[in-house]
Amino acid sequence: MGIEPGDYYDDIGEEEWERSEDLFVHSVEHKNTYPYLEQHLPDDGHILDAGGAAGRYAVWLAERGYEVTLIDISGEQLRIAREKLKERGLLERVSIQEGDIRDLDFQDRTFDAVLCLGGPLSHVVDENERRTAAAELVRVAKDDHPVFVSVIGFYAALVIHALEKWGFVWKIEGFYERQKYDQKHINLGEADEEAVFADTYFFRSSQLRELLESNGLRMGKMVGLENIVSVIESIEDAKEELSEDYKDRLRTAAEMI
Repeated sequence: MGIEPGDYYDDIGEEEWERSEDLFVHSVEHKNTYPYLEQHLPDDGHILDAGGAAGRYAVWLAERGYEVTLIDISGEQLRIAREKLKERGLLERVSIQEGDIRDLDFQDRTFDAVLCLGGPLSHVVDENERRTAAAELVRVAKDDHPVFVSVIGFYAALVIHALEKWGFVWKIEGFYERQKYDQKHINLGEADEEAVFADTYFFRSSQLRELLESNGLRMGKMVGLENIVSVIESIEDAKEELSEDYKDRLRTAAEMI
């Protein structure tokens, strides 16, 4: 069976925070996102970090003076977020509450910007529920204010599968048609294995664009965040020994879609 997203992120605990600190390759997602936030966020205001897990973006926002509301479906991730914010003296800037992006407990047009980064929408595998979640993100954003969304890409999953980085992909019945990893479609066959990842819908870029534009958003810019960089073997174990020039080139490669 697949794993419910809340259960999965409860189980992995600190790994979700630590993954972008341990290795350069895992930091690319955040380092490629920050410049776009800096470019398009308002100078100040109240920001929703929807599905923000252990608070990586909430910390970044609070450090820059924003008022932040962080919600996530995982109580354990929110516990870690509270701890990280307290360590940095930022807890008073961030309101933390358990919540689901499919049913946001906020009034219409509450926030000066909405973030849904790191793939929360990808963990909503039912199409109707994804549309509900996207509509909720738009509903709680003030008119003409930015909504930032990142998802887990279908083509990235195919590349990673081809390179045999994710062994679980071949167990999915009809993956190329359904683009899903969930408990309804996993075929473990005779393998004595358990699901290793949360239920996930893998987006094509055109599908993400359609989903957001159908809810009244105008697409500003679409970029990749990790792309092929996540599977380059020579940097999988690299840390500070990578030159800054090489890191810049890797970030450029990651942004291609």
